[in-house]
Amino acid sequence: MGIVGDLGRFTQYSAAEAMTAAAKNPSGGGGIGAGLGMGMGMAMAQNLAQDGPWGARPAAQKPPPPPVEHVWHIAENGQTHGPYSKASMGRMVTEGKLTRDTHVWTAGQDGWMRAEDVTELAQLFTILPPPPPGA
Repeated sequence: MGIVGDLGRFTQYSAAEAMTAAAKNPSGGGGIGAGLGMGMGMAMAQNLAQDGPWGARPAAQKPPPPPVEHVWHIAENGQTHGPYSKASMGRMVTEGKLTRDTHVWTAGQDGWMRAEDVTELAQLFTILPPPPPGA
């Protein structure tokens, strides 16, 4: 059929064309009712498909914002160092510069905490095995 554009307007146009053609028919107009009914039915179906009794379709929701990347500070020998990204903290774990007992702080945290007690950083220590017994 090759329709491009607004289907509702096309349906109305088709109904009008059907009524015009039926009015020109010398056979008495027996098909007028069928053509008119078909055109009206198509228009009503189109309106229901677009909005429905519940209203218009809601707009697409925005995706959630990306998670906030915390920056961390480390307390070492009475001095603070940082800020460090989580990726930097992971490298420090593999280099042995950050341990489970190192005190860390980030904005929004109540105070200094051991790194293994911070959920976000505790996963960094699952990469390395714990120290051997008696060490």
